[in-house]
Amino acid sequence: MVATKAHAQSEYALKQMLESLKMYGHDEPWTFYTDNISDKAFLKKFFPSLKLCITPIDKFSELPEFKIPTHIQIFKKSSVSQIEIALATIQELLVELPESENLTIGFDLEWNVDITPGKGRHGKTAVAMIAHDNIIYLLQIAQLHGNKFPRALTNFHLEPHIVKVGSRIKSDLQRLQREWFRKRILWIY
Repeated sequence: MVATKAHAQSEYALKQMLESLKMYGHDEPWTFYTDNISDKAFLKKFFPSLKLCITPIDKFSELPEFKIPTHIQIFKKSSVSQIEIALATIQELLVELPESENLTIGFDLEWNVDITPGKGRHGKTAVAMIAHDNIIYLLQIAQLHGNKFPRALTNFHLEPHIVKVGSRIKSDLQRLQREWFRKRILWIY
């Protein structure tokens, strides 16, 4: 904690760091972490090496801005009842399919990671993302912890005719099982 957001209290320490690096024959740093982008000019003043090998963002300014296509619909659901209703729409699609066919769904989980040095822990699952055709559901399940897990989400995962695709699906499903069911349900991968 510092008394001010000004950098005066850090100048002496940074000058001494640069002198020590030179005195012992070490290179200046090439990267530096800060949580405030406005520190950039201040740090470059002490470490000229931070100015080297930089590609300005203008190099890619001719690329078009990414925009979500207008035909894609994104729905955020945060309560058990909202999640149940959203997943019911996917379950209804199964009724229309011949029994021999499967429904393919994009699936992914996201969670917070504690990057405090020495900790490196993963938090509980925060969001489950389910995509089909032009609809994406963002299911905010973090706030449900301590409450009942939505039955529709359990049925969704257990349904053999819903094929889940994405990166590391098996580990995502195992994570949900550990967090919510503690091995009471055998999930099909």
